[in-house]
Amino acid sequence: MSKRWTLKEDRFLAAYFDTLGDYIGTHDLGRPKGAATKRVEKLKECGAWNILKLMGACDVAYRVAAFGPHEFIDDEQLDAVPRLIAAAAQFYSDKRNEALA
Repeated sequence: MSKRWTLKEDRFLAAYFDTLGDYIGTHDLGRPKGAATKRVEKLKECGAWNILKLMGACDVAYRVAAFGPHEFIDDEQLDAVPRLIAAAAQFYSDKRNEALA
């Protein structure tokens, strides 16, 4: 039986998959080859990928607000927050409308 994915692992995928691809699944998460890619596809299909990206961006925004600017904080991450919120809201609005149709 395969091991279930955790929120911590999903957040890790959202943070690093775009850069490292399936390698992080096998190397860092101890998953079989292709499992991380399959998980990301599923997360994107159900809309959770946008939420995970938003969670990461909000985490960065929180750190800036609470502790001030830091050299490791990327402005692109902060700029992404409004776009990610809009994308997540649109996705769920579309899903709701499909369910009601």
